[in-house]
Amino acid sequence: SYAFSHIKHTWIGLGDHHNYSHDGTDRRTELTAIDNWYAKQLLYLLQQLDSVKEGNGTLLDNTLVVLGRELGSTAHAMTRSPIIMAGGAGGALKTGRWLNFDGQPHAKLLVSIGKLMGLDMETFGNRDVGSGSLTGIV
Repeated sequence: SYAFSHIKHTWIGLGDHHNYSHDGTDRRTELTAIDNWYAKQLLYLLQQLDSVKEGNGTLLDNTLVVLGRELGSTAHAMTRSPIIMAGGAGGALKTGRWLNFDGQPHAKLLVSIGKLMGLDMETFGNRDVGSGSLTGIV
């Protein structure tokens, strides 16, 4: 979904996602349950992609799936936020790693993703013009 999502997660017994992070109550339990539901959906998608044979590998080997959030906390702070990149991107991405780029602008990740897909680019957006890519993604 998106940042101001008012999806009511009734299928897991929960209400309005966005309001949980702003009602002044400690909603870590509810927000963790919602995050876990999204993680299970990601797992299902990746398993389905990996089950489809394509060329010498699978559809997952030839795909890049990115999951992240724009904020690392519910306090609208630009803090650490984990981003998952799954799939081999057609062999352009080395998989099975955990990388730490703490403090780097998201624009650099987006430039890196563009380069993985064959784009000749050094900038994404206007926050950090000419930011370049992250060293070590490929």
